[in-house]
Formats: sequence, structure tokens, C-alpha cells
Amino acid sequence: MKAGDLKERIAITAATSAQNAIGEVVASAYATVATVWAAKWTLTSKDIARAASAQQQTEAKFAIRYRDGISTSNRIVHKGTDYQIVSTEEFEDGWGLYLFVRSLTV
Repeated sequence: MKAGDLKERIAITAATSAQNAIGEVVASAYATVATVWAAKWTLTSKDIARAASAQQQTEAKFAIRYRDGISTSNRIVHKGTDYQIVSTEEFEDGWGLYLFVRSLTV
């Protein structure tokens, strides 16, 4: 992956939790874990077939340099749009990571 291909800035977020007044742990909001450079593509039919195992509609994919700890529980924020990560796939012998996403913004 060439550094020049990574032209988009995305925020990777994770759910945070807090305790309510009676001590229950409740999910509150998503907080930014990292801000990274990425490349973004709309999906081709081949990409959709590859991500089909997730049983959810995917709309786009982002490519980033490999980062440990990213999973389907994370979200992506790009240009004001929130995306749920549907699946991930390593490429270039572990140097890169594809993030297959679907939009959460209506």
C-alpha cells in the first residue's frame, strides 16, 4: 500500500460504558480510539461477495495500515457519516487492513 493512496482521514471509535445511579453498567456513547489515514472505495460485486459472510449489507470499504484491536464492535466516522464495521480482512501479508462498512446515518 502506497502512502499516497491514503487520502481520507477517518476516526475509529469504540463504545464506552458508564454506571447509572443504581450501579448498572450501561452503554453511553462512542469515543474516538484513533484517527488514521485511509483509502475509501465503493464496493464491487466481488467485494460484496467476500463480505457476504457477515450477513449484512455492506456499502464501502476502507483500507488502512494494519492496526491491532479493530473489530466489528468498532465504528468509523468519515466526513460526518457514521459507519458500522461489518467485517475486516488483512492484506499485504498483514501490513494493511480492509474495513467493510455500512452507513448508520439516515
